[in-house]
Formats: sequence, C-alpha cells, structure tokens
Amino acid sequence: MSSVYNKKLNMTRLTLVGIIALLLLVGLTDGSKVAADPDTLLTITTMSWTYDATMGAEATQMSVCVKEVFTDPSLPVILTVASSIPTEKDETSFIGVVTVDNPSCADFGASGSLLPPSDTRQYVVSVFDDSLAIIQRGTANFAFPVSVHQLNCSGTDVVRLNIEGGNPSPTLTAETCGTTDSTTSTCYVVPEQYSKVCATNLDNENLGLEVCLTGREPTPTALSPDAMQAEVLSYASSRLNINNLLVTELLTRGGPDDVFISSPCDGGKCAVSSMEMSDKLYEICGLIYEPPDTITSIASSQFQDLSLTVNGADTPIDFRLANRYSDRKYLVTGTDTEDSIDGNYIPIHLDCTHIPAETYCYGFYNIENIPKYLAVSYDDTPPSNTVISKDVQLQGTMLESDVDDAPKKIAIDRSKA
Repeated sequence: MSSVYNKKLNMTRLTLVGIIALLLLVGLTDGSKVAADPDTLLTITTMSWTYDATMGAEATQMSVCVKEVFTDPSLPVILTVASSIPTEKDETSFIGVVTVDNPSCADFGASGSLLPPSDTRQYVVSVFDDSLAIIQRGTANFAFPVSVHQLNCSGTDVVRLNIEGGNPSPTLTAETCGTTDSTTSTCYVVPEQYSKVCATNLDNENLGLEVCLTGREPTPTALSPDAMQAEVLSYASSRLNINNLLVTELLTRGGPDDVFISSPCDGGKCAVSSMEMSDKLYEICGLIYEPPDTITSIASSQFQDLSLTVNGADTPIDFRLANRYSDRKYLVTGTDTEDSIDGNYIPIHLDCTHIPAETYCYGFYNIENIPKYLAVSYDDTPPSNTVISKDVQLQGTMLESDVDDAPKKIAIDRSKA
C-alpha cells in the first residue's frame, strides 16, 4: 500500500507548502465547531487498522471509510487524532489518499504513532480544496480497549477476544466470533479462525461505526498449577460452583468435538446456562482476568453430569440418574438451597454396582417432608461431583424420552434406597 500511497500523494494538486499550511490549519480547527453543511458532513462507517510486520511490531496501516464518497479523489484526506477534549498540543495529523478502487475510503501509511486507542480519542477526517477551504469533514469519538490472548484448555488451543465495556457498551461483531451473536464483549475462537477483531457500539453519536484490528499477535498464556475443582452443578439455578473463588471466567465444553462456551464467575459461582441436563463429561477451564488485558491464571478440571431426573409429586420421591461414576455408588439427599446441600435432610446411599455402567439407575428417596430439590453426589469422602435437580414438586413422571442424549439402556435399583 505504501507505493500506491506515495504515487497517489504525488498526484495531488496541493504543493508541499500548501500541505504544511493545511496541517497547521487542521491543528487550529476543532472538528466539532465546523458548520453543519449537509454537503460537507461525512459519516464515518469503518476504521480499520492492520499491523504491518515488515515495519515493526508497533507499525500499522489504516483505512477510513465513510457512508458518502470523497468528492475529489485527487485531493489528500487529512486525519487528525486528538484526545477526547482536543487541544493544539496533543493533536497529530496524518495525510491519506482516496482508495484507488473505492471512493468512499481513504488509506493512510504505516506509522508507529497511529495505533488503535485504548482510551477515548477524537478522529477528524477532513478534505480541503486548493484554497484550504473545507470541502468535507467527519468526526468519530471512541476508545478501542481490545485484548487478544491465546490459551490451552483440555489440550485445545483457543484465542480469547475481549473488548472492555464503557459508555456506550461496545460489542464484538458476529463475524469476529464466528457466531450469529453480535451482543457479546468476549468470545473464543480457534487460532485458525482468528485474523482480525471488530467491534461496534463504540461512539455514542455513531453506534453503527465499526472499528477493526487485523494482524495483532495473541498474548500467550500458559496453564497454571493453581487448583480448581468443579463441585456442584445446579439445574435449578443454572450455575456451576467451583472451589476457586478468584476465577472470573469459566470455559466449558461437553466433549472434544464441542466448542468452548464462556461463562462469568463471581465468588466461585459460574452462570452455565449452556450446561443443560445430560450425561456429558464436561471439560472445564477457569481463568482469572484482570482488566484491561491481563490473564494471570488458568486451571483445568472436569465434571460429570448425571442426567438427574425426579418425580416429586408425592413421597417417596422417584429419581433416575445416568450411572457414569466409575465406583457406581452415590449419595442422595434433599436440600432447600438451589445450588448447595443445606444439611437439613438425611442422606441415603444408592448402590448401583450391579447395574451396568452407562445405563440408568433408578431409586427413591422416602422422607416425610418433601424437599425443594434433590441432590446426588459421588459417595466418596468427602462427597463430590454434586448434581442438584430442578424443583422437585414441579417435576412430572419420568420417561425414557425425557432426556434425548441420555443412555439408552434402562435398569432399576431400589434395593439400597
């Protein structure tokens, strides 16, 4: 692009003295004070940065596109960058040329000082005629606090893309995340899918403005020796409790062929609406993210869902679980707390050792006062891998078709309940 840039700049009608005078004029002109002449106003639609490895890690090339067209392609386009409250001292101007095959865009050469801003900047795009009168002008104000990290979870490399919130609240584009969701500020993609990151909702005056960054190398993040164990999966609250209270974000997937789903965590409680009732063995990674762009720890774990189904219309409470635990012995109890065992009900031991693995094991929980939820854990010391049902009294009759992806064979065990 630099050769085209230099050739096109030499073709402009402005002399070197004129360009110098023009830059001085731009430095003394506040874009927000330009008269609102409909013939001169430009609406900036995209601003795109591209890292140029041949020019050094800090060098970028940039393009700006507008809704309209630049009316005279032979004239240079001036981009002035300043703080959100511009002053003459902090303004920097760059000279660009109208893109050869697109009169709505202008290209700017590589420059280490022309970097995507993590704090708010004002961008003013201006075109002047031979007499240095303003022909066209557009303005954008935004911050672009993007972070790009690469990490490994359960043997799979993933790239974490994030843009920090503010006013307005920026969101990553669906194309960036490879989904149909354009309302998220964080997503994960495989390295082969990552080339650029784009965001919208950045400028309060122009929410449709799209800002993109191409070619930024992800920051590598290694797996940490810090321990993390998933303890309780609650169907009632759609939360997964973990024993590391510092984890801020959880990655989960139901198998090596699934994609990782990101969930926020607070105080060891992680919102996992994607972990619906099943018999999947979930692979889990927890990370500690410190804004704006630091990941300090990654820990991995697993959790076995048990496809727990209950029928609590009366007592005893009938239930069914996927016999996935290697020892095939479980602890069953009631609880009135949706994501923990409150200890107010007597537990029973359920022995499913004579039931084949990967089949259903049935049981019943006989108690005078029906609890709000039923909890099933591995019968080890202490009990682990706890699954808590939905509201017992709202559950209906259990059928094999209740869970589509549950084991196909059916077996019954009431002898130890």
